[in-house]
Amino acid sequence: MAVDTPNPTKSKTSIYYWIEERSRGFRIATVLLVLLTLALGTFTVYYTGGSYVVYTHNMYVPVVIAGLVFGLRGGLVAALSAGLLLGPLMPLNVASGELQSIANWVYRLAYFLLVGVIVGSSSDLIRNYIKRLRWHWLHNHVSELPNRDSLLVTLQLLMSSHKEFTGARPFSACLYLIDITNLNELSLKLGPNIEKAAILALVQKLDSQLQPGELIHHIRTNRLVILANPHNAPRQQEVRTIVENCIASPIEFEEIPLLLHCVWSDIEIDDLKLDPQDYLRRLEMAANEARVRRIQHSHYSRSLGLKSRENLAVLGLLKHAFDDRILQLRYQPKYRLCDRKIVSVEALMHWSDRNRGVVPASQFLPLAEESALITPMTLWVLEQAVRDFLLLKESASNDFQSVAVNISATNLGQESFVESVDRLLTATGIPAACLELELTESGVLSDLDTAVARLNQITDLGIRLSIDDFGTGFSSLQYLERFPVSTVKIDRLFVSGMTDGKSNHCIVKSTIDLAHTLGLDVVAEGIETEQVEQALREMGCDYGQGFYFSRPIAVELLRLMLNENSKAVEEGA
Repeated sequence: MAVDTPNPTKSKTSIYYWIEERSRGFRIATVLLVLLTLALGTFTVYYTGGSYVVYTHNMYVPVVIAGLVFGLRGGLVAALSAGLLLGPLMPLNVASGELQSIANWVYRLAYFLLVGVIVGSSSDLIRNYIKRLRWHWLHNHVSELPNRDSLLVTLQLLMSSHKEFTGARPFSACLYLIDITNLNELSLKLGPNIEKAAILALVQKLDSQLQPGELIHHIRTNRLVILANPHNAPRQQEVRTIVENCIASPIEFEEIPLLLHCVWSDIEIDDLKLDPQDYLRRLEMAANEARVRRIQHSHYSRSLGLKSRENLAVLGLLKHAFDDRILQLRYQPKYRLCDRKIVSVEALMHWSDRNRGVVPASQFLPLAEESALITPMTLWVLEQAVRDFLLLKESASNDFQSVAVNISATNLGQESFVESVDRLLTATGIPAACLELELTESGVLSDLDTAVARLNQITDLGIRLSIDDFGTGFSSLQYLERFPVSTVKIDRLFVSGMTDGKSNHCIVKSTIDLAHTLGLDVVAEGIETEQVEQALREMGCDYGQGFYFSRPIAVELLRLMLNENSKAVEEGA
């Protein structure tokens, strides 16, 4: 049975603002209570005989109440009022009309003031401490801007106030999230001060164009959220333009112009069915989608929410499949185009789920790369591919040289990855030159300096490197000169489209010529027809793979294929 758990943010907000909204009435009631207790104390002392009786201590009650609620000023005012009422205005004995001595009522007044000062000062200290706690609760400590909790409180108040007016126009608001994706990289290169400077510089640019009431919140180290004026659709569109312009222009840091790499997302709040926290979670979901897809903007929609839930389900099933050893490897042969001999194979992950059937790698691999699962999966693929290669080598000719394994930018960013690969080579005894690691162009360029350093460590071991899906990233071809790679793999989109028009044909030809100029081998992916293969051979492309030659197959079938290929080579000799 499901158990409803309270929302801590909502609970804090409700209690605090229940008191906050009624503070004025509470203060008025307190003033009336203090006046009532002062009058009651005066009445009691007078009608019981005068100030010589013990009932004068009743006047501490209004002094304490006023000091607790109104602080030092309230305590002093109440103490002075009590001292005067029981001082020269109050006889020592009502029946005889005997007056108090000045020393008597001044002494009593001093005690009232002392109590008022102690209680009022203590109340002020506690009140100031609570204010500081509230400030820290509602503000980011680095930028001193309103934080995530402050945004949730503001949304809760907007939604609550709207519900109080029946028949009002429909609720409408819009949230915009800006995610600075290279803030950590800038912090490593320029120091931690850049984080605050970058956030404040961006906030200053935004704030200069936003209207009063359009609040900026610093919800995470690298994330800002803007709440646009509700009930103003045209203005919401203007804010979109403001966001796009501000993130496109550089900021100044120590007289250095810096371009912040940002993605942004937005969500429209047009109903009151969900809590503010749910809307913010959906907004961040859209921002993460923009990061993963490497696009600048993502708008939250219902389809995105369904997709995210589906992705979580797939990731959970993938974890079970990996733990239960359901995942397998398939191998796609790589052919030398000049003589059509198999010279290498690429290891590809194959997942066949009992209920879903064959799950495409394009569906589960990006999810794995965004989780901690990618590291153990890559190490498992490397170990299995190396052991299978040693087995395949026994049945193959001398032309069969290597096995290729895809790695991710996550693997490349781990310092222990190179050590793990080195230990695998030592444990299996495979020559380093027989292992080829493939990674995408965009994965390398996400952190250029770290990537180059890690790639140099890998090539120092003797391992070959290749850039996969070349041409689909954001780089210029000139970056190839910086990478210690030996092979470029032209993306299948360009290869398969060679027969559709001259543009793809020219792109492939230019890439081959450039790679050869740099001393690199070229592999064409996605060869599906004899016409494409012939065109690639005429261009001087070195290697090719695709369905025209062979689909990815299990290691047992590949072993038979290599065995037949080896016999054909021997007979030809």
